[in-house]
Amino acid sequence: MSIRSFSPPASGALGTARAAPTVQSRALSRCLQLPVLGGNRVEILEHGRPAAGAVFDALETARDHINIDSRLFDLQTQGDALVRRLLERCRAGARVNLLVDGMASRDAKSLLRLDQLRRGGVKLCATQPVRGGLWWGHGPETDEAPRLIIIDGRLAFVGGLGLQRVRGGTEGLARVEGPVVAELQWLFIDHWERIATRPLATARYFPPLAWIGDQRVGIAAAGAGTGRSPFLRASVAAVAAAQARVLLSSPQGLPPAPLLRALLSAHARGVDAQLLWSSFAMDWPTRLHARLRASRLARAGVPVHEMQHRALRARSSVIDGVWSSIGPSWCEHVDRGGSGMNMIVLDAEVGARVEAAFRDDAQCCRGEQHDEGPPSRPWHRIHLKLSRHLEQGL
Repeated sequence: MSIRSFSPPASGALGTARAAPTVQSRALSRCLQLPVLGGNRVEILEHGRPAAGAVFDALETARDHINIDSRLFDLQTQGDALVRRLLERCRAGARVNLLVDGMASRDAKSLLRLDQLRRGGVKLCATQPVRGGLWWGHGPETDEAPRLIIIDGRLAFVGGLGLQRVRGGTEGLARVEGPVVAELQWLFIDHWERIATRPLATARYFPPLAWIGDQRVGIAAAGAGTGRSPFLRASVAAVAAAQARVLLSSPQGLPPAPLLRALLSAHARGVDAQLLWSSFAMDWPTRLHARLRASRLARAGVPVHEMQHRALRARSSVIDGVWSSIGPSWCEHVDRGGSGMNMIVLDAEVGARVEAAFRDDAQCCRGEQHDEGPPSRPWHRIHLKLSRHLEQGL
């Protein structure tokens, strides 16, 4: 069934919908290979137990299939609850397909739970090799994966699954319904077919999808080895089209140079442009080099907030209060040509939630003192000089 087989909105629905600004919608459409789809409902969930509870409650409603694509899905924290629900769905006749990280799931407890799932009828695929010749297919990928759950082709969860703190901090978890779920389903199926040794079980993966909300959603999907980053391209275009404010969140170091240049340009034309980045868990030479680059933004008048003592609460950015991103940041492999997916939502309500998280983290950055490492050591001074010499222009 075609992914375009969804019902048109009811009469008058478009007139009451809160449409995103035309300039951001057009800029996004030009940068993505997949269409920007309207008629969706996106809900941002709280981290931790609220998010986990929402995921588990949704899993219990599955009747036809469950597709999970997450190499960072934690099988130790809440693993028993996950295994129990997936096995219950299998016994009820639902097909369950699970992509896991073979390297991250090689501890004894995770392997035991994966064996339970396999014996219970769950179809498994490890996206990285596992020592010991385990039973599922795997591919050689080492890049970041989408964090994605799709239930019956009608409901999806995108972003950090709220079941553990992933590298660089927890991401926003979004509950998604509407026509864009079909696009997410295609991404899961494509990912499975590229790396799995077994085909997916037959299921009703593409049911008809009606317009269920008023939010427009675009998917920035990057294929492994393409050398292109649709999300980075979309981010630069959104900053270039910004009219009021740009709040960029980068949980691991600074954003790429093209985005920093766009940020400076936005500030120069009067846009409230701010950058929030995290140096948490970075070694001090890398942190020092990043600070040298960040200082150029600060000298130009761009407010730069550095989170030093913990990871960022959210990985999302917001532009003009309506353009919000959910998913891996541009600092990860997805934006260096790896396979991955970011979801971009054009909606004021979602934007307000993301902006609140940004400002909370920015507030926590105030008063923090830089720790540049031991300045008395000769190798520190050598690295400082070398960093300044090698620093490239934005």
